[in-house]
Amino acid sequence: MYAQENNERIPRESAVPGGSSLEFWANLASSSSGDVWYNALPSTINQRTAASFYPNNKVDFYQAKSLMHCPAAFINNNPTLVQNGPSAYFSIAMNSKLITGNNTTIKTTAIQQPATTIFFLENRLGGESMVSPAQATTDLGQPSSFASRFAARHGGTGNLAFVDGHAQSLKGNHVVDMATGKEIEPQIEIIWTTDPMVAP
Repeated sequence: MYAQENNERIPRESAVPGGSSLEFWANLASSSSGDVWYNALPSTINQRTAASFYPNNKVDFYQAKSLMHCPAAFINNNPTLVQNGPSAYFSIAMNSKLITGNNTTIKTTAIQQPATTIFFLENRLGGESMVSPAQATTDLGQPSSFASRFAARHGGTGNLAFVDGHAQSLKGNHVVDMATGKEIEPQIEIIWTTDPMVAP
């Protein structure tokens, strides 16, 4: 729905270009962050934007049923760990391998295999189990993520939403290369980039 109303473009992945850091509450609530996924998408389905929880309702951000969080996430049971910090943490995140280079967004038509290309994934937070011991251990909870931060918090499986609109629950070792903790290559069953021939 968002793409249809925005010239087939997807929302930005984070307020900070490159999507490689935790999101500061101040950036998240900035007027320039209206087209970032956590502010752009909720309103299309009558949910609260992430910005609406700042500055006085940070705890509610972690307890609310929303696009930003999986109810089973560790953080939902421990909101006091982050409620007073400068950053917002996301247990659901946008695939950070879709928007690359200097681009801030792309058209859906640039995604060659939408049925197997990940759009959103369960995002690991501090204190949660890793799929592989080689996965990242820092900067967990970013609004954009990839295989090294994928969470398999449902009995070894995790949920993924694909560009074509369907969702799927997959075992962690079907998403994460167990040796490297990163994306499985070559990209065949699970694709992270707009072109599956381009390494994630």
